[in-house]
Amino acid sequence: MTGFLRVVRITLFFQVIILFSISSFPQPKEKTKVAITIDDLPFSSYRMLTLTEKNFIYDQLITAFEKNKITSLCFVIGNTFKPTDAPFLKRIAASGQLLGNHTFSHYDYNTVAFEKYTKDIEKCFDLLAPYDIQKKFFRFPYLAEGNSKEKVESIYSFFNKNQITPVPVTIFCSDVKFSKDFERAYSKNDKKEMDRIADEYLADLKKNTKIGLDLARTQTRKNPGHILLFHINLLSAYTINGLISMCKEMNMEFVHIDEVLKEDVYNKPPKYFGGAGYTFFERF
Repeated sequence: MTGFLRVVRITLFFQVIILFSISSFPQPKEKTKVAITIDDLPFSSYRMLTLTEKNFIYDQLITAFEKNKITSLCFVIGNTFKPTDAPFLKRIAASGQLLGNHTFSHYDYNTVAFEKYTKDIEKCFDLLAPYDIQKKFFRFPYLAEGNSKEKVESIYSFFNKNQITPVPVTIFCSDVKFSKDFERAYSKNDKKEMDRIADEYLADLKKNTKIGLDLARTQTRKNPGHILLFHINLLSAYTINGLISMCKEMNMEFVHIDEVLKEDVYNKPPKYFGGAGYTFFERF
């Protein structure tokens, strides 16, 4: 399924760095800022979703965001969009959420020529035009930003020229590991199994979030803002309130994506080129 092909993993190397260095860095008492981002709109699923299921996903997310005054940034894959999906994108935009570009074809930039890739980006922005996009946000599929210095510099030059804001990831939700089994339980209305999978997913998410926070503090010696990613699926909708509660318990506050991206750490020229699937502070 598009968007489910690769899962970001904090490497053992970085975990060892954290283990031996974070103890010397005092943990911040102030809240950690976090912006919520969602990939693979309009829907990400291993099977055809019913209209009821589609409405459930958007009802859950929008209700949770409005209740907690969260402005999320939602990235659309153009070639998964169907005209019948337009009402869902209109709903999420009308609720105050932001729409961004995840390319039209979900290409891996490491394997696609610059010219083909940029045309695909422009095609997705054409699709988003009816939704009155005020600012052009973009996320790389597979977090692949180019496997050569030339490709990385070329794409960032393209962003600057076209006033496109690339949005990295610092905390990756592992919903992709659990989504297929959850969908199977959901289709059977097996509430017990759904809750078991949801609890396991949230526990894994909490572990990954702590690793992401510690890595960022170790790399910067500060308490930078974060950008959390999950995919738009039944599991994410079912657990959105648990995700929000977890962030609050970890002393995190929800902010607009611009509040995080304005920090100095996010405004330095990219220096990493190579493999896909690495979060922002893994690239440091």
